Amino acid sequence: MTIRSWIAIVLLLAVALEASGRQLVEAADGDTVTVRVSLRDLTRIRVDGGRIKRLMGVQNVFDVQREDDRGEVLIRPRVATPFSFFLTTATGETFTVLATPIDIPSETVVIRPKVRDLDRRSPAGPATLPRVARIKRLVRAMALRDKHFYRVSIHEAVPLWKELEITRTARWPGSLIGEEYEVRNTTDHTLRLDEREFTAFGDDVVAVSITRRVLPAKSITQVYVVRQRQRTE
Repeated sequence: MTIRSWIAIVLLLAVALEASGRQLVEAADGDTVTVRVSLRDLTRIRVDGGRIKRLMGVQNVFDVQREDDRGEVLIRPRVATPFSFFLTTATGETFTVLATPIDIPSETVVIRPKVRDLDRRSPAGPATLPRVARIKRLVRAMALRDKHFYRVSIHEAVPLWKELEITRTARWPGSLIGEEYEVRNTTDHTLRLDEREFTAFGDDVVAVSITRRVLPAKSITQVYVVRQRQRTE
């Protein structure tokens, strides 16, 4: 069966809400971002669609805990005055972070590379292309595991149905976000999968492609999901 024969496209409208307890800042490579950090608690810092490889700053100004498995860091200031540090991602982007300690609870700071930067590395291509064409390009690149494009490896369980063991395994950032899932039939009988069922992954899902719609007992298939990046994200 060819890739083209099983790419199925489901177009939907999507609306997303900003999560509470997090700060979201957009930045291009080399930018300086200003954030607030908890004066007394740990503040988590992550890069959307990427992994933090290196953090550099002045010693004895703040404490750092690294979560290498997640590509994230947690910091707690030792001073009550603003301080700065540098973050470098696994793909080479560098951000300067100006942090202001404030008496607030722990929060998560999400640094999001600007869409124009992500789209230059996205298999979906530039936003000037027709939307359906971009979706098809993205699904095809995910299915072919095209190594020329920016891909973030993930291992995240997604508990939706007891009959299926679902794990998110990869993400392709951009204005259209691609995600790869490994889906395992845990039952003793054959299951028939439908793209429409996987819109349960969120209101922002615009396309779903399933490698094997008929899944025998204990077998595995890949599911590719395309999301529309929301302006409030």
